[in-house]
Amino acid sequence: RCDRARDAGERHCTAWRARGARTHGGAAPHDARKRADGARERARAADEPRPHADESRPAMPHDQLLVLLVDNHADNREMYAEYLQTRGFRVIPCSDSQASIDVARRSEPDIILLELRMFGMNGIQVLRELRKDPALADVPVVALTASVMTRERAAADAAGFTELLPKPFFPEDLATAITRIIAASRRASAHDGLRDARGV
Repeated sequence: RCDRARDAGERHCTAWRARGARTHGGAAPHDARKRADGARERARAADEPRPHADESRPAMPHDQLLVLLVDNHADNREMYAEYLQTRGFRVIPCSDSQASIDVARRSEPDIILLELRMFGMNGIQVLRELRKDPALADVPVVALTASVMTRERAAADAAGFTELLPKPFFPEDLATAITRIIAASRRASAHDGLRDARGV
């Protein structure tokens, strides 16, 4: 079942802390409080008018980027979806690997975050189906995995994922990675388009 995430509003910090503790086996990493405080400070600072652009963080390549988040772990899916919404992303959370293919075809997201160990079709199988669609051929698809198995990670690399992000990670780190990956993908597309125009 795939639904658009609800507007998180001011609840994201509480949800982050509560669900983050469960995600990390009952206790968040030792510096979670420090990181959370820093995230809140940056969020408040972002709301204040600034005379100059803040060069300390990468600029969003486009407003309202659409993220398809495919993860069968409800806590992870809800936590990341809510946080990403507070950062200005539109998010389609999805718990079903087969359904995610249809959702991707209809919505044509800017990036797809895909858990490798899904029920039914696994992440690699989903990626293969996505790449068969010309409209999705160049969409960045990022593998999410908590696996420490070298063989599984090697299989993900060979499958052609844009990048592999190891779990666990903080929501703010995921937001930064999304912005970076989309920006790099668009630069590469623009470069390829220029080469085609020149007939190189």
